[in-house]
Amino acid sequence: MSDVLEEINEDIRRDNMTKLWKKYGPWIIGICVSVVVLVGGSEAYTSYQLSQAVNASNAYEEFLKASKNEDGGAAELAKLNATEHKAYKFLGQMSQADAFIDAENIIEAVKIYDTITVDTNLSQNDRDIAALRAAYLLVDSASYDDMKKRLESINVVENAFRFQARELLATSAYKATKFVEANKLFQSLVDNAQTPEGIRSRASQAVALLVSKI
Repeated sequence: MSDVLEEINEDIRRDNMTKLWKKYGPWIIGICVSVVVLVGGSEAYTSYQLSQAVNASNAYEEFLKASKNEDGGAAELAKLNATEHKAYKFLGQMSQADAFIDAENIIEAVKIYDTITVDTNLSQNDRDIAALRAAYLLVDSASYDDMKKRLESINVVENAFRFQARELLATSAYKATKFVEANKLFQSLVDNAQTPEGIRSRASQAVALLVSKI
């Protein structure tokens, strides 16, 4: 039973954590390199916006090149943050977190994600992505109550990431031996016609496995 649940847990990581960033990363980068021209905006303002975006883009490129250095590209990251370009700062933070994950330093990666999650200067979409990635890293170690708190704002009907959040909560409930709660959450994913097929399939397997636990 536990071996199968571990398989499901690994599937969650492979299917969601990596794909989440791959899916939305290019979209975010596209926004970064696009200049929003306001209707009626002055030429000077448009030029300034373009200049800021170019500077931030260059700083981000420099950071990526230096991020493999022993210091993780600290100087380049500081330069990127100094541009005050929200989208590129977000990309820099996410890249820095990725580097910590590659180095198996989960604690520092989660710290960065948590910083992003509470940054009200960022879009809610960016903050949700960071919150989810932190939750994927913590699902094996955090308490169920902590996971509920972390995912509370995402596990709502209007949020596009609610299915990923619910799957994480169900997995956390199982690990906390809250089998009735886990079954309820997994079953809700099975019953919801909007649940992505990969998540629905794993939820269905989990419901079948939980029969002997409740």
